[in-house]
Amino acid sequence: MEDKGDAVRWAVGIMIDITNLMERENELEALRRFSRVVAGTLNMEEIAKEVVATCVKDFGVKLAWVGKAEEDGSVSLVAQHPEDIDYPRQIKVRWDETPEGQGPVGKAIRSGKLQIVEDVLTYEGFAAFRERALKAGFVTVTAFPLVSLGKTFGTLVLYSDVRGFFNPHQIEFFQGFAYQAAGVLEKARFFLEASKHLSLIESLRAIDLTILGSLDLQLTLKVALEETKRQLGVEAVAVWIQDPLTRELELVYSITSPGEPLSILQT
Repeated sequence: MEDKGDAVRWAVGIMIDITNLMERENELEALRRFSRVVAGTLNMEEIAKEVVATCVKDFGVKLAWVGKAEEDGSVSLVAQHPEDIDYPRQIKVRWDETPEGQGPVGKAIRSGKLQIVEDVLTYEGFAAFRERALKAGFVTVTAFPLVSLGKTFGTLVLYSDVRGFFNPHQIEFFQGFAYQAAGVLEKARFFLEASKHLSLIESLRAIDLTILGSLDLQLTLKVALEETKRQLGVEAVAVWIQDPLTRELELVYSITSPGEPLSILQT
């Protein structure tokens, strides 16, 4: 700036657009908040709910859901946000070569690579889902594989009603978030499997101790059936034997709740 007495003749200024910097800072803060929340739980469903809620509330997608790849080729819904959008519950998604497996979710699981649907109107593999997607107002979709130890166990699926929403930066950012989500979800899954295994061992030990400590058949059946009911999560269990003469089945012992026999027959 040149100052000639009281008059300013010219000035030089620099303007910096900090919008992108603020957006990046908001994203980082959301990631830090997400990490703090999931660090306090090993419940897979709670973590999945936090994943999808973060994508919608903090990252601006219209709908997010986490799907689990099942052994029969289907994809089960683990969590979604918002929960009042019926779309994920209306569609049948698979990850095999069936027509329902040709969408972005199925391809993401089979290939282990992210899938981008830039326009639901023109994406060839979206035929099985197009009508409901358009009705829900979706324009573009991405499916990020959730990978652990080289194996894809599910997907993070994101929808937007804004054309071009998933730009290169967004894709790179969500890819990193999907990696983070996969890590905490798989950790929770391992914990769940370990807990189930430990519970099974405890049930088998309880049955063994009962058999070794008593000759009472009814007591042994009671313990065995209660532990079976607990492990399987069913409403009732029973033991039937076949009469060698009539060839008919006779009920020996059954329960509907721990310690409450429904029926006992002496044989």
